[in-house]
Amino acid sequence: MPDLDPPADTSPTLSPPPSSDAKTLEVRAASVPDAATVSPASGSDAATLSLASDLLGKPPAAGSMFGRYRLLGELGHGAMGVVWKAHDTRLDRDVALKQIRAGALADASQVERFEREARLSARLVHPCIVAVHDVGVEGGTHYFTSDYVPSRSLEEVLRGPVTIEQAVSWTKALAEALHHAHQQGVVHRDVKPANVLIDDAGRPHLTDFGLAKEVSLAAESTLTAVGTLLGSPAYMSPEQATTRTQDIGPASDQFSLGVVLYEMICRARPFRGDSLRDLLDAISEREPARPTTINRRIPADLETICLKCLDKDPSARYASMSDLAEDLGRCLAGEPVHARPIGSVVRVFRRARKRPGVLALAVLALGAGTYAFVSHRLHEKETEESARRAAAAEQAALLKGERVAEVLLRWAELRPAFDEIERVRTDVTLRQADRVEALARLRGPIDAFARATPADATSQSAMKALVAWADHLCGRAPEAEAGLRDAAALDPDLPYAPLIHAMRRAVPYLASQPIPSLLVGPEVLDIAGPEAESPERRALRLDAQAWLAKAGAARVWGKGLAEDFRKAIDAMSMACDGRYEESERLLSEVLDRARMPAFEVELRYARARVRFLLRRPVEALQDMDVVCAARPRSEEPLSFRAWIGMGAAQRKTARGEDARAEFDSAISWSGEAIALLRKARDPATLAMALGYRASVRFMRAQSVPGAESEEDLRRCDQDLREARALAPPDAARWVVQATVTMKLGERTSLRGEDPREWYRTSLEACDRALGLSPENPSARIMRAIVRRDRGAWRAEHGEDPREDLGVALRELDAIVAKAPGDPEALFQRARLRSIQGERAKLTGVDAAQAFELGIADLDLALAGGERADFRLERATLQAQRGQSENAAGGDPRAWYARAVVDADAAVDRAPTEAAFYRRGVMHSVLGSWLADQGFDPRTELWAAKADFEEASRRDSDDPLPWDDLAKVLRGLGEFGEEARAIERALALPGASGADLEARIETARKDARTIEEAGLPSWAFKVGYALQAIAGKDYATARDYLMKARAWMKPEDEGMSVNRYAYTDLLFDLACLSGMESEGKLDGKPVDARRAAWLLEAGFADLRAALDRGFAKVEAVRTDPDLSALRADPRWREIEERLPR
Repeated sequence: MPDLDPPADTSPTLSPPPSSDAKTLEVRAASVPDAATVSPASGSDAATLSLASDLLGKPPAAGSMFGRYRLLGELGHGAMGVVWKAHDTRLDRDVALKQIRAGALADASQVERFEREARLSARLVHPCIVAVHDVGVEGGTHYFTSDYVPSRSLEEVLRGPVTIEQAVSWTKALAEALHHAHQQGVVHRDVKPANVLIDDAGRPHLTDFGLAKEVSLAAESTLTAVGTLLGSPAYMSPEQATTRTQDIGPASDQFSLGVVLYEMICRARPFRGDSLRDLLDAISEREPARPTTINRRIPADLETICLKCLDKDPSARYASMSDLAEDLGRCLAGEPVHARPIGSVVRVFRRARKRPGVLALAVLALGAGTYAFVSHRLHEKETEESARRAAAAEQAALLKGERVAEVLLRWAELRPAFDEIERVRTDVTLRQADRVEALARLRGPIDAFARATPADATSQSAMKALVAWADHLCGRAPEAEAGLRDAAALDPDLPYAPLIHAMRRAVPYLASQPIPSLLVGPEVLDIAGPEAESPERRALRLDAQAWLAKAGAARVWGKGLAEDFRKAIDAMSMACDGRYEESERLLSEVLDRARMPAFEVELRYARARVRFLLRRPVEALQDMDVVCAARPRSEEPLSFRAWIGMGAAQRKTARGEDARAEFDSAISWSGEAIALLRKARDPATLAMALGYRASVRFMRAQSVPGAESEEDLRRCDQDLREARALAPPDAARWVVQATVTMKLGERTSLRGEDPREWYRTSLEACDRALGLSPENPSARIMRAIVRRDRGAWRAEHGEDPREDLGVALRELDAIVAKAPGDPEALFQRARLRSIQGERAKLTGVDAAQAFELGIADLDLALAGGERADFRLERATLQAQRGQSENAAGGDPRAWYARAVVDADAAVDRAPTEAAFYRRGVMHSVLGSWLADQGFDPRTELWAAKADFEEASRRDSDDPLPWDDLAKVLRGLGEFGEEARAIERALALPGASGADLEARIETARKDARTIEEAGLPSWAFKVGYALQAIAGKDYATARDYLMKARAWMKPEDEGMSVNRYAYTDLLFDLACLSGMESEGKLDGKPVDARRAAWLLEAGFADLRAALDRGFAKVEAVRTDPDLSALRADPRWREIEERLPR
């Protein structure tokens, strides 16, 4: 029979070609026959490592045994634990099994918190609380089991419809469950939809007591430091949000349950913020919107219950969860509830006690729907004369409000006229004289509106203010000013003259705000922070706010649209102050009522900008579709829509989804803007629009494969060259030019061609940028990247790289010295450290320091915010550091463990083709390393197979995932699948033909041999091993048995015909590992470190054999060659498990 060994040239040598992403990393695993050995992608796909499940405590693959439990599939995971559906083989039932995610590497505080969760959960016996059954430690990993509830989380359920009756019923059941927990002295502290399971019968179950505390404890214990945030921010109580841990108790759970109830009945959370700090402030200080204002079908009693739970003062909430459940039951039965609504005045005084100055504003808001002339007296008793005066004032205000309402209703009928005015005034292709003439012809409906207005002073005042806005839009500034003066003089009680004044300043303020900058770098796109406010824009804002204050002092607000008008101005003022979340909420309220047609385009444009700044591009695009339809011949909204579209595409790309359609749409919108500007003959603005399209094309190039990507880059370069011919570029555009040419150099290098001309052009663009802005950090970082990559290319091609690498390091050192927290500079310097470390290894110098410096840089970079590429780079450096530790005779496991944590986090954050491919490389290389140490490599190889398959699915035109998938399949003995994967790789450009042709022939031959024999591939190796054992060739026997295990699938282990063969295999491997630890296989001495690993692997195999019923271990007791096993303290554990 054939030996079925792989071709000799598949040993793992991982050295990427130089590129902007490359780390010139060489990661070498021990050469083990048939173990997966794969090469990394170039650039950002350079190889990194993972660590074995057994070493990390990471759960093994589905189907594997964990003690007496067979793991059936992962149910979910969080920061601390992973939960599996498992089958208890002893009691023959399915359970949910939760493990510490860090496994044997968990520190004492993690273990203590985990055990506390199990201990507290075990106290609770209630039909709506998931019960705990078993607690223990297996292989160093702590776990506990609980009821397996076939269900969906409430978080998932809320993505579909939920009736008010369901919401009340579930909340009542959860309140009863929490009442039981509180009676047992347990506070949950993390009540949220993700921790509520809705079973198939529609019953809720409370789970995850990971943050629970014992009410009886006087203090929080050392597990929670003073000032620590505990819980999920959106569902925290005020006492949790302000980290007053001493105040956290049963009432805190009630508040969190109130948030869940509010979310179920309103389909929105009661508290929002555009940052964690803002959210916590909202929970602590702001009142939520009343549920009935969001959903009118909500019963008033239910609103009262919900708001009582959400009271800021714990003592004002229900006395117990039992009382809350009782009121919810009354609500379900249609009976009166015990809770009473809190009056507006009470709410005002509560807030006033906390925040001086709120009182007057809040009382003013109480009357904003009909009139603003409200008495601020706080005494209950008034004289009869005072009451008469107040009644007369109210009557006068109501009369004026009715007259204003009539004017506003007729104003709303002018929507078609204003739509046409909007199209004409924003048409960039019209000459100024033609625009003025066209706008004059459109004034007919507005003049008719003015003539039809009643003659009373109030109606005339409102009309003249509104017509002044039309004059403003038509460019008739003197007429607008005169109309506003007349409006103010006719009726000073109305707010419309100062409102229009404020609007005339607020709208250009918002319009003059630069389009939020997108940071276009070698890898990422992000929205830059707001630019500093110019003196001119600051003057506009202050003037608008002064007019708004004057409008706020007017005695009469009118009705309906007047209130919308005030909210619109408030929203724009908030946007000026950077309060984007509040601004978006108010703008949405006004636009949803559709009662301000003349202002809709401006308001939607304002909301689109705000939503873009809130990083909600899909919603911003919805607004921009309306704006672009209203201004079809205006370049700015078309360009801004393209800009937002690029943000939406990039977000989709970050989720690992295909965003070609979104990028193509953005390019199309940019093209429309460019076409308009060519007609308008505005070279400066045309150059800017070409720059926008170049940026979109550049980001598209980052998300599409191979030739398509290069074509995007070349078109991007063309746009930039045309823009440069029209108008001198600024520093930012030179940086984009440098980035594009650098990327073109990278693509040229990947084709095996000389990229140096592209690198030279890129450096020239950097110098141009620095000539305009000498301290521009983006230009300096890009210059360092190009020098670094050129140096790496030179090193690979036998040239001296020291000058380029040295200049790059000095540049990055200078940037970091000036801005120590600059994440991009730290990131790029860390990549340079990786190259330095690999070069040091080639020259025999200790590389550990270079790798550790790079890790330190990325620690600082990540402190400023999460990014998947930062995580992947740190994973690479930690794996490199582990290899240097291994080469020096140390234990690399801690470094590998950190690398795995970062790699998993990167894939979770950005599940792209590149991320899956790189993680697959980690798993495959580590599989070889594990096999060399005597461990079972299959978990890593199976994981590598899954990752390479996913990478191939996401980018079927890249040969590397197919090639490396084929190598992993060989390591698993799946030769037919290996041949098919190689065929896919061979059909793609860039594949190495000679190597692949030789390998495909070997794979096909081995597949035919297996098929003709009618035996599984692993059976061949077992047969060879038995022959070798009979001939006392133990080294060869161990090699064959290692291959046999690697080729055996989980279903093979469980088949009755194979079960005994598998347990015998495990026992033989354990014995051979013990023999090799003493050099008894081939007579060669074994160093102490390897001997320890071999014994660890041997005992892991012995335990696995015993778990499957194997008990024939007499040979270990008597065979002199197995003395190393008998002498090990772990043998005593094995003896104790044997039948007496």
